[in-house]
Amino acid sequence: MLERFARSYILQCAILAIAYYSATKLSFTLIMATEQFSFIFLASSLAVAVILLAGYRLWPGILVGALLLGVTVNNSGTISVYGLSVILVLSIIAFIIAGRLQTAQRLIKEKTAEIQSRDAVFHTVMDNAVIGMASVSTEGQFLKVNKSLCSMLGYNEQELIGNNFEAISHPDDLHKNMQYIHQSMKGDITSFTMEKRLIGKNSQTVSVMLNVTLAPGGKENADHYIMQFLDIGARVEMDRLKSEFISTVSHELRTPLTSIRGALGLIAGGVLGKIPDKAAEFVRIAHKNSERLILIINDILDIEKVEAGKMAIVSRPVNVKQILLQSIEINQTYSEKYKVQFILKKAPEDTQVIADPDRLIQILTKLLSNGAKFSHPNSEVWIGAEDKGDKVVFSVRDFGDGIPDEFRPRMFEKFSRADNSDARKTDGTGLGLRITAKLIEAMKGKIDFETEIGKGTCFYFTLPKLIPESAPIAVAPTGSNLPHAILICEDDKTMSGLIKAYLERAGFTTDTAYNIAEARRKLQDKTFSAMTMDIMLPDGSGVDFVEELRKHPETHDLPVVIVSGRASESKKTMQGNRIGVVDWLDKPSEAAKLNGGLIHSLKRAVSGDIERLPHILHIEDDSDLSHILSSAMMEHAIVVNAPTLGSAKKWLEHTYFDLVVMDIELPDGSGLNFLKKLKDIAEHPVPVIILSASEVDAETQKQVSTSLVKSRVSENYIIDRIMAMVAHSHRKGALQ
Repeated sequence: MLERFARSYILQCAILAIAYYSATKLSFTLIMATEQFSFIFLASSLAVAVILLAGYRLWPGILVGALLLGVTVNNSGTISVYGLSVILVLSIIAFIIAGRLQTAQRLIKEKTAEIQSRDAVFHTVMDNAVIGMASVSTEGQFLKVNKSLCSMLGYNEQELIGNNFEAISHPDDLHKNMQYIHQSMKGDITSFTMEKRLIGKNSQTVSVMLNVTLAPGGKENADHYIMQFLDIGARVEMDRLKSEFISTVSHELRTPLTSIRGALGLIAGGVLGKIPDKAAEFVRIAHKNSERLILIINDILDIEKVEAGKMAIVSRPVNVKQILLQSIEINQTYSEKYKVQFILKKAPEDTQVIADPDRLIQILTKLLSNGAKFSHPNSEVWIGAEDKGDKVVFSVRDFGDGIPDEFRPRMFEKFSRADNSDARKTDGTGLGLRITAKLIEAMKGKIDFETEIGKGTCFYFTLPKLIPESAPIAVAPTGSNLPHAILICEDDKTMSGLIKAYLERAGFTTDTAYNIAEARRKLQDKTFSAMTMDIMLPDGSGVDFVEELRKHPETHDLPVVIVSGRASESKKTMQGNRIGVVDWLDKPSEAAKLNGGLIHSLKRAVSGDIERLPHILHIEDDSDLSHILSSAMMEHAIVVNAPTLGSAKKWLEHTYFDLVVMDIELPDGSGLNFLKKLKDIAEHPVPVIILSASEVDAETQKQVSTSLVKSRVSENYIIDRIMAMVAHSHRKGALQ
């Protein structure tokens, strides 16, 4: 900058000299030619004097003006005015340059002293800063580091200076860091802050909050970065301890409470028969308070995750009407407890929203339970939804006393309750609506309410609507579509006639194919409810044909009953239901046996019933909880308990299971790691339900059929979800 300053003044002086030279040359020529006084010369001399006086120095201007004026007035033609003028001008220029250079030197000294002072202050601050600081070149090399950074990493100053920043960066964080660096070099940003892990001298990981600022001067002139490192190891460790504590609390409280609630619920439901009235009353009180305790624990554990933004949300299309009906069914206990009736007022038939179904149930449960709590006995609570273009508006309305004016601004704050007396009357922590609002927000919705004293309150919230890309095209069925039509695939005409007679007597309609080619044509032309299949046919194997059917969507789920003289042998070879066969029947010598077995199997096939009880593997180290689940499911499924991952592995290697229900915290390892190995252990894909005290992340939820948190949902809801999964799995046989 100072060099440009000096050059500018020299250039200006040179321009003045040239201008004056030209003016005096012209004037002198005129004088010599006319030998008379030149007003032009006088004017040019005065002009130069004015310029010098106005723009540069006072004394050079006066000197030039006086000398030139004197020379001009006394001009007699014998004095060399031109020569004298040139000498004077050059002298003046020298004076000007000298003055400018002197000023420039003074400015340089002042600026240098100022920069040195600033640099001294910066280095003093840097050296004594309690956080780590470093100056790093744009190539990534350390130029200067302070004591705090050296102490943080375990290096001395000489070991870091000249070393590359990448060398102490955690490999997993380096890519993100370099993205920011490139943005700053392009001028998109001038600074950035990020959490980062560094590698210390002893290979220890150091968690820091890193701030990087491009040195002043702009991207063209900056040659280094200023980096600041705040050690956040204590905070990270605190977060880890807090997470461990929450995980422990979740497991150690939710698991036994779920067992307690389940056991009390079974007793209250009469699983042990009728119990004395006094005992029944105590059971009712215990069950009620276990529910209350579970709700409090759930709220306390949920609020921490919600506030930290760590609540897992797995959104997918959800049918609005179905979820509303499901929420009413799940919350019937509140309806009975508070003597109110939940009424579905309106709901679009085929509308879907994008939401996490489990979280949506949690939201509706909170609003319905609140509506019931604050309603008068024998009143109604309305629930419904409206299609509003690109969103759906859900609403829950009660007809209670309304919300006081002074409480309304604090409605969605933590620990907010209308007043202590009312809060104690209705239980709760005051966290429910805060959690509800955060969950809706996480699913890209908004919640609000309308209330009127003496007339009640309506809570409503929005969720994004699923907009179908195009309307489904209805396709009319081809051929005959008779209810419960059975295709008989049998090459023996006597046997096919016998099967036909049995089935038609039982109320089925039938059609017969005597070989695979004919069966293939008939399946293309008609829709059948089931098929009987011989194994040995003239043009191929019946088993191979069934496998072929499983590859086509139209026949993928077609129930098949094998009727063959080699059925038992083939069943062992094919590992039972691997190709989705409903039953394997040997052609008996007695027609009555075939009649009874065949009719029974086909009735099960067309009705969706299952003869074999579903087998469920429950991987859970809490034997009480497993016993509760087994007792609750005794009429619906066979539940096998595996208390460890090792025992679960052995069961899966030797037994066919329709469903796995698993905890994620087991004595011998993580259920999440076991989940990744499940496909290799089991001989067929097994649906998985996670039933754990801790929540799983969104990525894990995508790998399983559903994920339930102990104590958050009722035992009835757990059983319903399990049975729904079992029914779905078994309806498809083991086709997966």
